[in-house]
Amino acid sequence: MTTHTTPQGEIGVCRFAFADNHLTIANDVIERRWAWRDGGLFATSLRDLRNGREWLMGDAASPSLVGLVAANGTTAAPPAITWRGGRESPVEAESLVVELSTVSANGPVTRRFQIFPHDSAVIVSLIMPGSNSSVATSTTSASSGEALPTGVETTPPTPATKQETPLTDVVESLAIDPLHRRLIAVELMDRTDIHNELAQERQWLLHPSERRIDIQGNLFFIEETLTGDGLILLKHAPMPHARPVPCPVDLSLAGSRLLLLGHGLDDTGGQGYAASLIAYQGSRAGRIAALQHHQRQLRHYDPQRDGLFLSNTWGDRSRDAAISESFMLKEVDAGRELGADVIQIDDGWQRGRTANSAEKGGVWNGFWASDDHFWDVHPDRFPQDLDSVITAAKSNGLRFGLWFAPDSSDDFANWRRDAEQVLSLHRRHGVDFFKIDGVKMHTRKGEANLRRFFDHVLDTSAGRIVFD
Repeated sequence: MTTHTTPQGEIGVCRFAFADNHLTIANDVIERRWAWRDGGLFATSLRDLRNGREWLMGDAASPSLVGLVAANGTTAAPPAITWRGGRESPVEAESLVVELSTVSANGPVTRRFQIFPHDSAVIVSLIMPGSNSSVATSTTSASSGEALPTGVETTPPTPATKQETPLTDVVESLAIDPLHRRLIAVELMDRTDIHNELAQERQWLLHPSERRIDIQGNLFFIEETLTGDGLILLKHAPMPHARPVPCPVDLSLAGSRLLLLGHGLDDTGGQGYAASLIAYQGSRAGRIAALQHHQRQLRHYDPQRDGLFLSNTWGDRSRDAAISESFMLKEVDAGRELGADVIQIDDGWQRGRTANSAEKGGVWNGFWASDDHFWDVHPDRFPQDLDSVITAAKSNGLRFGLWFAPDSSDDFANWRRDAEQVLSLHRRHGVDFFKIDGVKMHTRKGEANLRRFFDHVLDTSAGRIVFD
């Protein structure tokens, strides 16, 4: 993949230009523009090219893609620009990536943009150096000093003129018209052992006098009630409770000022969480279609790999007590009758014993420290290795998967060893599907190492391995 350093370029229908201190990124579906002022990017336009709709009322009152370093000491000089086209990972579709880099006292600050052909989304993210500053990142200063209601009606101050402490953790800052708009926040849940309902919605019919709305979450819709046209704000991040760097507010809306907050960065720097802003038409059905189309750019759909019917042995709650060669041969027969595509063995196929085992004395972390051969195939339960079960599965037209838990100890210090173990199982036994479990990700370092584990496996296997 060739990297270019010109202020404009295009890959197919995707294009960008930086001219007269304005950045434009577009394809045949969507166009976004920002103004470069005083070292910051101010969103000025977001147009749905399918119907010509302009979603922004004008220039944002504050810049987008602002982090602690970017807000304290970034040069106001024009940014250095690089761009490239192609696939960023083996599972993604081809895209155009544009990066704007500026200089700070701690190192380069990079604002990254990505757009796919025919997709109504632009993805943005911030890459920052580490900071020695003791100033904490803030996602709540926008609501500081808000007056309590008195019962006396007044003209509310506009967001552009209200004096506020500058925010230092901003992903998107937009000026939108709240009239005839509905805000929908989606709350997502994990841990299906204790949660059955995994998605809930909360709605607000917006009004200029509505007090500030501050919400946590990863997925939000702004929809016009008269037409069903809308915008999706999608934050590519763990759910709020699981992020190593807490973010008390993800979306803040007051009058016409809409903020998407929280890069997930601390003073160690790195690449912040990406966010997609997606235009859609057609109300609920339209936003579902737009999200699924965008998802298929991030993970290009392969019918031989994705969306398959997978069976797993954990469902009868016997834990690993039944796992054996004879049991799995029966599972293969049952899977064939059910029409499954993949047969997967959960915890119990491996030599090492976990804390979830029906037998006592297992561990739920430090797998390599407990047994250097923890991830060998269990010699008693599978005396012929996994070969007999895999052969039976293949002869019945079924593919094969295993349970695996990356070692969380010392912030996933063994990530490379874990990755090579997964790849070895893939190469030796043809295992393409891995259920990931037991993840304990509490720090930015741990999050980065876990991401390295996933990326290394996907890159090395050319995207053939699927993680559940």
